[in-house]
Amino acid sequence: MLKKACTVILSLMMFVMLVPKAAFADPVSPMATGTVALIFDVASEQMYYDTDGDGTPEPGSEYPDDGTWSWDGTDTLTLTNFVWQTSADNAQGRAVALYIVGGDLTLDIEGTNTFEVTGTHDGISSAGIVVYYDVDSITITGNGVLNAKGGHVTGLDSVSYGIDAWNDVTIEGGTVNATGGFSEDLRSVGVTATVLSVAGGTLNANSTSSPFCEGVDVEDVQIDGGTLNATGANFTDSQYGYSFGISFWGDFAILDGTVTGIGATSALTGQPTNFSQPYTYWVNTAITPVHNGTTVSAGGTDYAWSDTYKYTRITTLAVYNLTVTAGAGGSVPASASGLYMVDEPVSVTATPDAGNQFLNWTATGVTLGSDTANPASFKMPDVPVTLLANFTIGPAQPVPNIPPTGDSTGVAGLVAALFVSALAAAGIFAWRRKQAK
Repeated sequence: MLKKACTVILSLMMFVMLVPKAAFADPVSPMATGTVALIFDVASEQMYYDTDGDGTPEPGSEYPDDGTWSWDGTDTLTLTNFVWQTSADNAQGRAVALYIVGGDLTLDIEGTNTFEVTGTHDGISSAGIVVYYDVDSITITGNGVLNAKGGHVTGLDSVSYGIDAWNDVTIEGGTVNATGGFSEDLRSVGVTATVLSVAGGTLNANSTSSPFCEGVDVEDVQIDGGTLNATGANFTDSQYGYSFGISFWGDFAILDGTVTGIGATSALTGQPTNFSQPYTYWVNTAITPVHNGTTVSAGGTDYAWSDTYKYTRITTLAVYNLTVTAGAGGSVPASASGLYMVDEPVSVTATPDAGNQFLNWTATGVTLGSDTANPASFKMPDVPVTLLANFTIGPAQPVPNIPPTGDSTGVAGLVAALFVSALAAAGIFAWRRKQAK
């Protein structure tokens, strides 16, 4: 009996010794460094190796299901301690660690995840993560860390991105560190997207010293919670170079949260370059959010691009919310509600339903020139504004026409006529009594 017990124990010990230690550790990618990119395809719900370098998934090149990634079958990709570094260029001259393609998704990050391009590349671009054109929006959430870093690029007009998104990116949780690598010829950018929204978590967007440096380069920015830290590194083009923490050319709105944009302090020289678009850049800017709006202070150097001057100082940018509603009996355009710049002209028209009449406006946050004027017109103040359109049900009631005092057909004339009639009646009554006698 003892011999059998010892045999069983010895067998268990040998089994434990043969099992890899990684089996008892958190999941990690089976190959941390590769010579190809990875592709996650939402449509097929699968991770792939980009074996032919064309940036599209190929059957037979599936990445193993090793516990570092999982798909919930609906819309969420979860990454857990996923590490992938690559030193390869693809067939289009792009060096990318991870492509995300095939549809919208939520990216849940747990543990520490890294997608990085290493080495030097004579191509047009490099990125830690590329979110492809067929992904309208990606939402990043979770409690972990996501690191995305582009590589060193040397090609003509080349750009290195941390995250290169064709469309919209929303940060709701976790910590995202996006760093553009060194570009010898053009730009280093932390994050580029159409619309960047930060509603939670932290986004640290940084560039690496290059001729042109931008922490964030997007069309619209909306901050509604969370933290955005964007830093432009020292630029190396002494004639036309620039460094911006946050570069945008659309709308910038802060409802809640914390934003810091820092550009390099390098001096600029040379002549302006002619840009037709009204690009706006934030450099060394400290932004302190307030309720339903923000003030951009001139704690550093705040610049806006112009065709005439290379830089024009701006000191404040504030946006506040306008809420427009309609009472019973009519309507207002839904498009009227939204964010408006301070001093931006506002005009709102109320439309009564058939058979009804517009009555007046009930306004808070602004004093209207006339509360019965339709449309209501004013300049947006530095506080939130609400407008309520009021209506009367049914056609307007006619106002009685009472002539003014002194009119012979008015009240005084009526009283006089009654008085004369009374005197006449009294005279007739007296005459009849006299005749009767």
